[in-house]
Amino acid sequence: PFVILTLFMVIIMLNLLIAIMGDTFDRQQAMSKRTKNYQWSLLLAEYEKLESKESKITKYPFAFKTAICWAFHDSSEEEGEDDGQWEGRIHEMSRTAERAVGRLRMELRIENARSNLIRADMQRSIRDIKQSQIKLQEHFEKNEKEMKE
Repeated sequence: PFVILTLFMVIIMLNLLIAIMGDTFDRQQAMSKRTKNYQWSLLLAEYEKLESKESKITKYPFAFKTAICWAFHDSSEEEGEDDGQWEGRIHEMSRTAERAVGRLRMELRIENARSNLIRADMQRSIRDIKQSQIKLQEHFEKNEKEMKE
C-alpha cells in the first residue's frame, strides 16, 4: 500500500506542477503586450533624451508622455475585464461557459416565443376550421331539409 500511495502522490504532484506551469505561461502571455509597450516607451524616452541633448530642441515633444500613457494602458480594458487581475484559465473557461449558457438561454427564450406564436396560430386555425365545419354542417342540414320538403 505504501508504494501505491507514494506513486499516486507523485502523479498528483506532477499534475499539479504541470497545471501551475501552464497557468504561469498563460499569465505571461497575457502580460506580454504590456511589457512590449513598456519597453517601447523606454526606447522612445531614450531616443527623446538623446535627441534633446544633441539639438537642445526636442523633435517629438509629446513622445515621452504618449509612450508612458501607452505603456501603462491596461490591455484588459480591450478584452472587457474590469479589474485587470489574472484569475487563471479555469476562471476564463468558466466565464466563456457562462456566456455560452446565456446565449443558449436567449435562444431558448426566442424559440419559446416562436413556438407560442405558432401554437396561437394553430389554435386560431383549429377554431376557424371548427367554425367552418359547424357552418358547413348547418348548411348541409338546411339543404337536406329543403330537399325533403
